Amino acid sequence: MSVPRIVIVDDNPPDVLVFRECLRRRGIAHALEHYLNGEDAAKAVVEMTTAPDLFVLDLNVPRIQGLELLLLIRANRLTARTPVAILTSSQAANDRTRAEQRGVDLYIVKPCGLSEYVDQVGGGIAALLDRRISSGGAKSAA
Repeated sequence: MSVPRIVIVDDNPPDVLVFRECLRRRGIAHALEHYLNGEDAAKAVVEMTTAPDLFVLDLNVPRIQGLELLLLIRANRLTARTPVAILTSSQAANDRTRAEQRGVDLYIVKPCGLSEYVDQVGGGIAALLDRRISSGGAKSAA
C-alpha cells in the first residue's frame, strides 16, 4: 500500500508542525506537500499529473484564499473528487456554509490543545483517508 499524499496550504509554519505531529501521533503515514500561499498551491493543482489523496486548506492564506482554492480544486477534472478538509481558526458560520456550498468534505476549527487537536483533526483526517482508500481512489506518492 502506498503512503497517502497530503497537500496542506497554510501560511503559518508552526501550525504545519502541529499538523505533522498530529499525524505522527495518530500513526498516519504520509507524504506532505506544503504551500505557504494559495497562489503557489493553485499553480501546483493546475500542473498536477496525479491527484493527491487529500487537500488540507486554511481559509486565510495570502494571494488566493482557501475558499477560492477549494473552487479551483473542485473545477479541476483531476482533483474534483479529492477529499478537501478546511482547517481554520474561523468559527464564522458564514465561512462554514460557503465551504460546504463549494464541496468541502470536512470543516474543522483548529482546537487549542494538542490532545483535542490529535483527536479532532487526526480523527477527521484518518476518516477521509480511509474513505478515499476504500473507494479505490488512492494514488501513489510522488
